[in-house]
Amino acid sequence: MVARPRIHDIDPESETGELLNSAQNQPIVLRRDGVQFLLSRNSESTVPQVDPEEAREALERAFGGFKNFDYRGFIAEMRLQRGQGEDEDVTE
Repeated sequence: MVARPRIHDIDPESETGELLNSAQNQPIVLRRDGVQFLLSRNSESTVPQVDPEEAREALERAFGGFKNFDYRGFIAEMRLQRGQGEDEDVTE
């Protein structure tokens, strides 16, 4: 999974702000101790846009899969497989 970028607000009058102004029309390369960083304007938002209705429907589909799930049987089977034996103390 790709890490979500962090967002930092930059003072437009600062040195970094001036570098960002330079990167408006063409990418620039920043170099520190021989390591290069490409700086360019991102024309699209890096924050994913989620349709609330699609998200709700996806959650309903996902949770619906557990509607008739036998969690007591599942826990008992897991304990048996781990060699822990049966345990009647499975709470709801």
